[in-house]
Amino acid sequence: MVQNDSELTSLTSIQAPLVNVEIRGVPALKFLGDIIWK
Repeated sequence: MVQNDSELTSLTSIQAPLVNVEIRGVPALKFLGDIIWK
């Protein structure tokens, strides 16, 4: 990754939290889905 470009660094800093939320959110949704549908 190119860290010297200000636009790229802002994009990576924005994308990192979104990826973390998605990784944490998917197991939680599956867990709630199993409770609701079983």
